[in-house]
Formats: sequence, C-alpha cells, structure tokens
Amino acid sequence: MASEEPKKVRRILLPIDSSKHSEDAFEWYVNNMHHEEDELILVHVLDSAAIQTRVSSHGLVDDEFKNEMNKGLKEVKALEEKYKTKAETASLKAKIEVRGGKPGETICQCSKDEHCDLILMGSRGLGSIRRTILGSVSDYVLHHAHVPTIIIPKK
Repeated sequence: MASEEPKKVRRILLPIDSSKHSEDAFEWYVNNMHHEEDELILVHVLDSAAIQTRVSSHGLVDDEFKNEMNKGLKEVKALEEKYKTKAETASLKAKIEVRGGKPGETICQCSKDEHCDLILMGSRGLGSIRRTILGSVSDYVLHHAHVPTIIIPKK
C-alpha cells in the first residue's frame, strides 16, 4: 500500500501596507493560491528614508515630529489588526512582521530570514516615466529576490 507523502509547507512572504494593492494581493492569494499547509508571513516595512528625524539645535525631537510618529505607530497597529483579522477570517496560518529599512531591500532580506519559498506582492501601477525615475518596490524585489516572485497587477 503506497503511503501518501506529507505535503510540503510553503512559506510565502506577502508585503503589506495600507494600499488597495496590498489588499488585492492578499485576496488573490486567498482565492487562487492558498493551501492548508502554507505559512504566510505578512511584512510591513517602515521606510527608513521617510522617517527623517527633525532635531532641534539642542538635539531634541520636536513635538510635531513626536505627534507624527505617534500617529504612524497607531496606523501600523491598525494595519496589523486589519490583516490579523483577515487572516483569521480566511483560516490562514499567518504571522505579521514589522521592519524598518528600505522597502525593497528589507522585503528581500525578510524572505531570506524567514526561509520563504515565494514572495507575492501587489503592484503600485506607477506610470512608465515615474517608474523610470523613482523605480518601484515591486520592480526592485522582482530583480533582487532569491526566490520566485509573483507581482499582482492593479485591477
């Protein structure tokens, strides 16, 4: 009698932010790719270049910056809760990571750290001129990741 081989656990990295593109990628995964054995790692990257501290001449952080940071932390917590609920509703084995750094580099590093088999992410849908000038996170990941990467186009 032939025994069934255990199914391989796939570790899938799905970068998230507050955009519709992230939601679309999450929904695409749930509807088209999810297997019961999968482990989903949802990562949110706080862009270190965007977090530039404004420091007074005395080396103190001003109140406006503190308020912005507090607001940002609340938004991150809300994002975590939103995706935690989505994952639970879809009965996914998922964990959420929050990391700081350059988004593309950090996503690629997270996929290595977490021993992921695949990266699945949404596309911002930048126009060709803007993409040429600015680049895009999905473009960076597509060309620098050590694992296969699926980019879900904007709807």
